[in-house]
Amino acid sequence: MYAQLESWMYPGEVKPRISLANLFSKYKLGDPIEKRKVHNEMSKDTRIWEMRPIPLDLLEYAANDVRHLLQLRRLIQQDT
Repeated sequence: MYAQLESWMYPGEVKPRISLANLFSKYKLGDPIEKRKVHNEMSKDTRIWEMRPIPLDLLEYAANDVRHLLQLRRLIQQDT
């Protein structure tokens, strides 16, 4: 399924890594600015998810990924 998804997303192109962020970008889901902000924080501190209590921006980051999964699934199914 991964190869099928990859060839469908990038027909005849150099294939970037498939990630949730790439899929969200393709389908314009979520807030790319917020995701970039958290990604920057994670690149500075690889242990950021070990912090307790988990900071609110990280909880929102994780919740937003999950919030859009069903919609993402429907969109991918419509395109295949």
